[in-house]
This record gives sequence, C-alpha cells and structure tokens, in this order.
Amino acid sequence: MQLIAVLFTAALVANAGDRGLVPRAPISDYPARHSTSTATLAADIVPAREIQRLFTSDIARHYIVLEVAIYPNAPNRADIDWSNFSAKIGATTVSPVKPADVVLPWSEKNKLPGRSSPVTVITSTEVVLERYPDVNGKPRTRVSTIEDVGVTNDPAAAPPPPQPRQDPEVVERRIDEYILPKGTTAGPIAGYLFFPLRNIKLRKGTVVELHWSQPHESATVRLEQK
Repeated sequence: MQLIAVLFTAALVANAGDRGLVPRAPISDYPARHSTSTATLAADIVPAREIQRLFTSDIARHYIVLEVAIYPNAPNRADIDWSNFSAKIGATTVSPVKPADVVLPWSEKNKLPGRSSPVTVITSTEVVLERYPDVNGKPRTRVSTIEDVGVTNDPAAAPPPPQPRQDPEVVERRIDEYILPKGTTAGPIAGYLFFPLRNIKLRKGTVVELHWSQPHESATVRLEQK
C-alpha cells in the first residue's frame, strides 16, 4: 500500500511538469512569497518585452502576465485552479483569462452585449466631366468633383481587420504550454497567468497584489511594476 501511495504521488508531480515552467530554485529567486500551513505562493511580473517575444505584441500591450509558483508543504497537496486566483492592480481587481480568450483579438473582447456597433465614416467622390462651347463656339471641357461624407453602424461597411502577424492557433498552443497547470499536485509547479488590463494604466511603481484562495486559507503577494 505504501508503494502505491509513493507511485501515485510521483505521477502527480510528473503530470504537473508536463506543462508550465520549471519552478525556481531556491524559492527566494521569486521577489514575492507568502507561506501558509499547507503551501507557499510565489510570484513575479513577466516583463512586457518577454511576453512580446514569446507570444505577440498585442498580448504584451493588453495583459499583465505573472509567473506564479506553488510549493506544497509535505505531505500536503495543492489544488490548482485558475478561478482561485485574482490580481488587484491599483484599485481594480481582475481574474486570469484562459488561453483561447487571450488569443481573441482585443477588438472582439470589447464588443459587450447591448453595445451598438462602432460607427464607420463613409466617404465618396464623384468626378463630373462637362463639355460646352465657349463664346466663340469652340468646345471646352470642365472637370469638377463632388464629395459626400456619411456615417453608418452597419458592420458590413467597416474595413476588414488587419491580418494577424502570427497564427492564433500557434500562439494559443504556446500559451497553453506556459500557463500555470491546473489540477492536484504534491510537488512544486509554476507557470504564467494572464490578467487583462481593461482601463488599467500600468506605470512604474504600480502595485499588483496576487491573491490565491484555498478551502481553509489564502495567500497574497505584493509586486511592483518596474
């Protein structure tokens, strides 16, 4: 029975390592840490330039990405679920976003229910060619233009969106490789969590508080934007 328990624990640790990152060792390599009776939460802010290199510039502009690590205290196990995390950025609290939603273009995210379609400005120009005789009876030609400007909220009138520079499916798979693994683990695990910056301006010194809720306790770490 003891051998089965050891093998089961080893399987949990192995599965946790299939995705995500290798947890830093020592744990003090993370600038923010909070220990509870069952586990230690550690975190760091991933620089925007690194997110742009790994994923896309759009993700780097619209998300703050935290490298999060969980170190269970033996013999405890930690249950990891993204819904148990939140980040307070300044005065705003946001939840992490799953890979498929991170890849979704930011313009699509802003289409909230009940919001009217964006207004599209339509311009048209008409060239008018006139032929007429002058006072001596010689033919003359006069060219003029007529310009018209209007607006519409018809989505079909909007210009097509720019083509993505990278295949969204490829970016989503890459995010899925780096994101914090979900599940139960007896060993340390680490990975990224993506928090949207809706109406949030990140500046040097902006305080970011990562909160992790557990059934009987919680942990919070405090980071500062560099």
